[in-house]
Amino acid sequence: MDTSTLVAKFGAYTACLLLHIGKLTTNLGPEDLLNFLPYNASQCQDPSLLDAPLSEAVWTAEQIDDSSESLQKFFDPKRVRLTNVARQSIMAPRQVLDRISRWRNPDKPSQFLWLKGEYDPATDSANKVTTLVASFVEQVHKVGTPIISYFCKHSENGPKKATVAMLYALIRQTVELLPPESRATNDMSKEQFQDLDGEANTWDAALALFHDLVGFFDSLNSIAFCVLEGLHWLDSKSTESLLQQLLHVFEGTSLKVLFATTGKSTVLLNTIRKNDQVDVSCYRNDG
Repeated sequence: MDTSTLVAKFGAYTACLLLHIGKLTTNLGPEDLLNFLPYNASQCQDPSLLDAPLSEAVWTAEQIDDSSESLQKFFDPKRVRLTNVARQSIMAPRQVLDRISRWRNPDKPSQFLWLKGEYDPATDSANKVTTLVASFVEQVHKVGTPIISYFCKHSENGPKKATVAMLYALIRQTVELLPPESRATNDMSKEQFQDLDGEANTWDAALALFHDLVGFFDSLNSIAFCVLEGLHWLDSKSTESLLQQLLHVFEGTSLKVLFATTGKSTVLLNTIRKNDQVDVSCYRNDG
């Protein structure tokens, strides 16, 4: 694929950013990006594209909010926050609560924390881990700390489309937290977002947009959180590379990311350090 086709498909800045993500977060060479990008990067006829500086444009929060509004129809807004579930009484072990408290401290270096529970098909208020995480999200909202979140669940549309929906939800929440003006290397126009139609083949373009937007958190003077609960519902052979790419984007930010599962997640097992894993099933509930 030549450069003109590459740019036509993704836009110059987006194509450049996708290649830079591969270079900066995975230590891959251009020829290795075949597994990251939906095109053959090794056939790009302009190698300078890899090292070209990324131009920035200034966008207002209103512009990006209006542009990204089309994403709303591709995810369930009720999965962003489980307010009703958070009102349930918390019966979490004291050791787990203490571990979360230490992790959320901005002076602690750990970026990730993974709460691993035993397999439990129950969801929402019937799941103790979900209840705990929902309560954490509400507490963070109450004190006004920036946070984005999503509570995953089994989808009849399959794990790939459900994973895309989760990413769209994270993008939309990040947009809602933007300052009055933001600099972005990607095209944040309405036309760009309208190309995101919920299908799996929009993942790379959506991830590039999220990578650009989530950099906003690095400019904050306060801590910011991302919470993903129930990732095991999305974790499959078909989504493994997608979820790995998302985790790589997180690693390049200052976000503190909380994962919580009550089922097996191969991606988290292969990515999250042992010291950042908390097996909540091994603790006894207090009282």
